Amino acid sequence: MFLRYLATFIPYPSLVINIRMRIFILLLSLFSLFLMACEKEDKLTHKEGTVLDNDVRPYDGVSNVLINNYINRFYIDLIGVQPTDSVLVSAGIKLDVAPQSVAVREEIINEAIVADVYFDRFFSVTSLIFTEGLEISDFEEKQAEYVAVKQLAQANGDSLLVQVIEYEMLKMDSLIQAKERLNNEEIGLEEFYRAFCFNYVYDEINMGSLNFVQACFENLFGRGPTPDELDRAIKMVDGTSSYLFLKGGNSKSDFLNIMISNPEFLVGRTKDVYNQLVQRNPNTSEEVVGVQMLQEAVNMKGLQVEVAKTKEYAGF
Repeated sequence: MFLRYLATFIPYPSLVINIRMRIFILLLSLFSLFLMACEKEDKLTHKEGTVLDNDVRPYDGVSNVLINNYINRFYIDLIGVQPTDSVLVSAGIKLDVAPQSVAVREEIINEAIVADVYFDRFFSVTSLIFTEGLEISDFEEKQAEYVAVKQLAQANGDSLLVQVIEYEMLKMDSLIQAKERLNNEEIGLEEFYRAFCFNYVYDEINMGSLNFVQACFENLFGRGPTPDELDRAIKMVDGTSSYLFLKGGNSKSDFLNIMISNPEFLVGRTKDVYNQLVQRNPNTSEEVVGVQMLQEAVNMKGLQVEVAKTKEYAGF
């Protein structure tokens, strides 16, 4: 009615159409603004929908990808195998419920390292450091060679060579049996690592007294020797009476006994764990805790769990 009335004052019909269109657009805009206002009010007051005042709640969960990566990581690092699908599911459920719980992480790691394959992995990792990754089967082949040489020496009546070979066979046998004996708690870490240093393979890799002493310091202590330590140790290894860390000796065996009985031996093991799992050396407090844990243990499981359950290792 208003538009008709208005049209009596407008001589051109096209202007009437334009006015109608503008009024329609104006009404549509007002209606849209009204809807937006209602929607905003609903967002600000609906407790089960968007958070009050548009604040986003912090998300404290952990994605399945991160959880699965963590489980896979400690399985491969500590026992050298991938977890089964059932393990991924069961351990994943526990972590999904309490992803920040250190106790839950410790529980699922301990469940993994109960298996005997833990010691297979521990032997392999140690061998990578000391004997270029050789496996027990490789050392058994070497032992078979000794047997053949001994038999030949006996046939030739070479008693001196027989004694030398028998001595090497004893050392090689100590290395071959080290994993099983550590698993059975018949030996501790000291004897386990001594076996890796006291055999013909390690001698061949680190030929000469100088290289042997340097390798032992680096492998057992995680550091090189000082000039004075190097000089004293070389003399001892070469059969000359010498003192190292206030202890006397005159043989390679004496030198190794002094090294594994030194407190720095456990420092070296702590460094091994941190470097393997988080690719860095431990800080002072971590080093102290690590040494204390190893003093009360017969293997490295406890310390490895201690590092693997941290947020740094888990990644969440």
